[in-house]
Amino acid sequence: GVIATKAGWSTARTDVVLADAESLTGIDMMLSPVVETSYSAAPGAAIPDNNPTGITSVITVPAGESGAVSAISVDIDITHTYQGDLIITLTSPLGTVITLHNRSGGSADNVIGNWPETLDVDGPGSLDDVLGLSNGGDWTLRVSDNAGIDTGTLVSWGLNFTVPAAITAVDDDGLPRVTRLRGNTPNPFNPKTTIAFDLAADGPVSLEVFDTRGRLVRSLVDGRLQAGAHAVVWDGRDARGGSVASGTYLFRLRAGDVTEHRKMALVR
Repeated sequence: GVIATKAGWSTARTDVVLADAESLTGIDMMLSPVVETSYSAAPGAAIPDNNPTGITSVITVPAGESGAVSAISVDIDITHTYQGDLIITLTSPLGTVITLHNRSGGSADNVIGNWPETLDVDGPGSLDDVLGLSNGGDWTLRVSDNAGIDTGTLVSWGLNFTVPAAITAVDDDGLPRVTRLRGNTPNPFNPKTTIAFDLAADGPVSLEVFDTRGRLVRSLVDGRLQAGAHAVVWDGRDARGGSVASGTYLFRLRAGDVTEHRKMALVR
C-alpha cells in the first residue's frame, strides 16, 4: 500500500498491484485539512444492579460542528467492583451500534481508559463502522449491569473525533471562490468514501454516481444547498440499498453552469 500523510491533514492510503516488469509513474491521492474535536458528559449516575436495561447518557454534536468521521476514540470512567457484569454500547446518530465492553474483564474493578488507545473494543461492532459517516447528532452510551451484588457508577465519558476542516479557497465573505468537485477519499475504497465539493453560490445541486456504462447507480444530492464546502458519504450501495459490485464508478456534480465528474474505485 501507498500512504500519504501530513501533519494537520488527513491520511490517504491506496493499494497498488503491479505485474512483473510493470512500473508506476504516479498516484492521485487527496488529503484534506482536518480538525480534532472533543465532547464529554459527566452524568455521575448509578448503574442499576442486575438490570439489563441499564442507564443511558447522550452527547450531542451540533450540526454546525459536524463532519465525516476520519478517526474516533471514546473516553470512559466507570467505577464498578466487577467488570464482568457490564455491557457498554455506543449508538451513533445514524443508528450504528458498537459494543465497546461485553462482560469481559472478570472480577477486575472499574472501566477507565480510552477505546481503542488503552482498551480493546469487544464487539460486536467496531469503531471503524462509523468512519466516513457524519458525527452530527446524538451519540448514546448505554451501560448495563447483568449480574447481582456488585454495583457502580458511570462517572463520565467522552468522544474524540477527527473530521475534515471546513477550509477551502474563500473570498472575504468566507465563501468558496469557485464551484468545484474536489474528489473523494479514500480512493480506492471499501466500504465507504467521502466526496467533497465546494459551492460558490446557493442553488440547486445534484451529485450522482454512475457505472461505467452510464447507468445511474445512486443520487446522493438532489436539492438546493447553500454556498460553502460540502462533504457527502457514499456507502457503496445503490438506490435500493443493495451493495454494488467492485469496480470503477463515476460521480458527477452539477451546480449552476458547472458540471464536473471524477472516477472512483470500489474494491471489496
